[in-house]
Amino acid sequence: MKTSVDWHVSVVAVALVIAQAPAARSADVVSIWGGARGTIVMKSDGTVWTWGGNLGGKLGLGVDSATLNRVLVPSEVHGPGDAGYLNSITAIMGGEVHNVALKSDGTVLAWGNNVFGQLGNGTTNEAHLPVQVGCPRYCLCLTKTAMIPSNMRKRKITSAMNRFRATRFS
Repeated sequence: MKTSVDWHVSVVAVALVIAQAPAARSADVVSIWGGARGTIVMKSDGTVWTWGGNLGGKLGLGVDSATLNRVLVPSEVHGPGDAGYLNSITAIMGGEVHNVALKSDGTVLAWGNNVFGQLGNGTTNEAHLPVQVGCPRYCLCLTKTAMIPSNMRKRKITSAMNRFRATRFS
């Protein structure tokens, strides 16, 4: 016969196993960006997931912040025009209120707040879904870069795989 103490220990053990399950599934995350308002991750299968604040549609879920203010669990970013989900992504970058992704074919996509034109699509309208960046002369090659405080300075750490650079197209 189980006592109440035995029952409590069993419930805690089950809860610990359930709590650890998502960590095993996240093992295929290959790139992650986080900031004050949200997080964006790219998985090894080329899909992109976001969570956090949805200011200006930053999460890429097809809805504005008045409809969906925040998401507390990872959600898959929708594709352009709300056609399926974003895929074939090789690099991501998270901005304060927008996100950017590079597709395997070289297409650059951006979504979120666009008050300063940071989406690069020729407008200042926010985009709740990924839109193609117009790159007539310059194209950003995305990076895995982090800024860390070090003795009141910031030191840039850049992976050898993806360096941040602007490549001029003629």
